[in-house]
Amino acid sequence: MTKLLHSKSARVIALACAAAATGLFAAAQQTTTTSVAHEPVSKSTKTESGVVTHVSGNTVVVKRDDTGQLVTFQVPPGKTVDVGGKEVSVKDLQVGTHLTRKVTTTTTERVITAVTTIKGKVWFVNPPTTVIVSTPEGNKQYKVPPGTMFDVNGTKQSVFHLKKGMDIDATVVQTTPETVVSYSRAVTGAAPAPPPPPPTPSGVVLLVVEAPPAPQVAEAAPAPAPAPAALPKTGSELPLIGLLGLAFLTLGFGVRFARFGR
Repeated sequence: MTKLLHSKSARVIALACAAAATGLFAAAQQTTTTSVAHEPVSKSTKTESGVVTHVSGNTVVVKRDDTGQLVTFQVPPGKTVDVGGKEVSVKDLQVGTHLTRKVTTTTTERVITAVTTIKGKVWFVNPPTTVIVSTPEGNKQYKVPPGTMFDVNGTKQSVFHLKKGMDIDATVVQTTPETVVSYSRAVTGAAPAPPPPPPTPSGVVLLVVEAPPAPQVAEAAPAPAPAPAALPKTGSELPLIGLLGLAFLTLGFGVRFARFGR
């Protein structure tokens, strides 16, 4: 981008005049040539950097490294960024990419010189500073610098010798100093670092393998208790009766001995 900061112009008139006592004035003509002289150039570079925090289409949000401020950029379509030597479109930028922008400002001082040759007729003269010349484009006024001398019929004369109606050949030198400022921007990036690998365990690694649970087996219902066996038909209850009689007899003797003992 180029910007014109300021412009100043100065005019210098050198007139070669020839007095015409008789005759009509021919059509006036004007011819201009321009040249440009470049002065020394000065350059300055500014570096800005930040980290991409958000990408949506051609919109990029960057957090500045110096201030921490979030800055939103609308990037022109088709613009690419050099990330690690590879051209990456803006929409493919990854969050975490570190961007660096270098802005180079070039200031050039130059002088534009326009030399105009005018053939016309003196329409008005106001010594010592002003001359108005009639041309096909209309009357044009020129400022005569102090000390300017004119060649009139081979004689150096001042502006005071110019008269209305004289046919003249005038050379107008116009210089215009200009300051031109241009900007160039270069953006490079570094992809975000990959995530660190998981830590490697030290020492002996024990692998615990869990066995699948054993299938549960339904318990079988307990078998019913066997029924008591029936007495054989040949059996008798007489032994039982005998044992009961012996027990009562023994008890009777015990009670009797206890009474005699008293």
